[in-house]
Amino acid sequence: MEQVHLAAKRAYSIQINQSVMGDISVAAAIIDEHGRAIAAVNISVPTTRWTTERVEAELVQQCSQSISKSKFKRYAA
Repeated sequence: MEQVHLAAKRAYSIQINQSVMGDISVAAAIIDEHGRAIAAVNISVPTTRWTTERVEAELVQQCSQSISKSKFKRYAA
């Protein structure tokens, strides 16, 4: 549950070696006008190309916010 709370606070999640060994995944929710997560933006990169210091999670979060705002006129975030 700690990871869920941290992801909610940051508005994105970073996972290392969770789904695939050797991958770093960054995901952020696309939010509808009621504040519900209805989809997500995710990017996975091999750990040989990214480290936790180089992850550009804020860009993934900005992408999901942009989609949310463009698709839902009364964006709730």
